[in-house]
This record gives sequence, structure tokens and C-alpha cells, in this order.
Amino acid sequence: MNNRLPLVSCITIVHNGEKYIREALTSIFSQTYPNIEVIVIDDGSTDNTKQEIESVGQPIRYYYHEKSGIAHSMNRGVNESNVQFLSFLDSDDLWDQTKTEKQVAYLMENPEIEACFGYAEEFKSPDLVQTQHAGLSKKHDSIPGYSSGTMLIRKSGFERIGTFDTQWKKGIFSDWFLRAKEKNLSMYLFEEVFLYRRIHDKNYGITHRDSYNDYVKMLKASLDRRRVNK
Repeated sequence: MNNRLPLVSCITIVHNGEKYIREALTSIFSQTYPNIEVIVIDDGSTDNTKQEIESVGQPIRYYYHEKSGIAHSMNRGVNESNVQFLSFLDSDDLWDQTKTEKQVAYLMENPEIEACFGYAEEFKSPDLVQTQHAGLSKKHDSIPGYSSGTMLIRKSGFERIGTFDTQWKKGIFSDWFLRAKEKNLSMYLFEEVFLYRRIHDKNYGITHRDSYNDYVKMLKASLDRRRVNK
């Protein structure tokens, strides 16, 4: 680590992620920015996730707890960090190598900005068989990625918005981002791809389709808060 540069925490939540966690962590350690600590919160994995993490051969702060949900695990990751900048990467996704370096430089040069984001691009996981390829289509090439995976945020900015709401199973960051917009989080969007989102047969959005009503409830809650705060 380079102590002259701000330390960035990258928080990764994993549950039974033995298949892709090694690639995700490798993409963090491949960053051109040299001062990153990696915090992995294992949300009750019962497969070989821990062994895959250990096989990366890099210093990783690993914490295991009984399955408690993504929001609870993300909040724990934030609580375990004590740094100026926070970032997040899902255990099946990948970062562009220059993401952290460019974002830290921007926030250091622009102290009035609390968070920055980049574009996200989907890719079909190479391990999918042909029949799975047919059923899992990409929605787009690249889009503005207002998601946890493209975000670098000052911890002070995160704390101003508040923690992730543990009542939600899906769209946890969407709820947080709605609150961030309500509280006028100052942000900047890089028009370049920082996140590669893996499409595979176990994506959380596919396995938890029954939670889509959460989005409607989030939007209603946001509208209600805005009415109260007018």
C-alpha cells in the first residue's frame, strides 16, 4: 500500500459465490490505484467460497456471519471500514482496471463532490452453455451506471445519506440512491465503462423475481418523504 494516497475500501458481499468470487477479487487487485483494502462479508456461504477467497493469495479482510441478507452485510462492510473512500463490487462482476485511480483523482481535485459513478456494461458469462445463452439476453451494451458497482463515495457522504435499508430483498441500492437524490448528494458521472456486469443463470434479479414489488414500495416511500419534506 502507498500511505501517501487515500486508502479506499472495496466491500464485496458474497453468498455461495465460489464460481465467480475469485475473478471479482482479481479485478480489484488488478486496479492501477495502489492503495485499496478489500473487505469481504460472507453472508452464510455453505460452498467453497472461503477457499476460493483464500486462493487469491492477497490480503483480504474476511468476515463470515450467518445469512442475514445483502443490506445487512453491506452495512457491516461499511462499519468494518475506517477510510476516506468507499466502493462496492458484487461477487460476480468485474471492474475496469482504471476505475479507482480515475475516481479518486477526480474526488481529490473536486472536494465539493461527494460521489462519482461510471458506465456499466453487461456481458454473458463465458461458462454458460448455448441453451442458457438463448434464455439470458443482454439488455444493452453500456449505460450510465448509477449503481453501487460503479460508485466511489466519500465515507462522510455515505454517512450523510445513511445505511442500506434492511427491509428490502431487491433493489437495495435503488432505495439508497433515491434517498441520496432526496438529500442532494453531489455526484459526477464518468462517461466511460467502469463496471462489467456478468449475466448468468444465478443472477440475483433472476432468482428473486418475486421481490419486484419492492421497487414500487420504494418509489412510494420516496414520494411520501418528498411530500413531508416540502
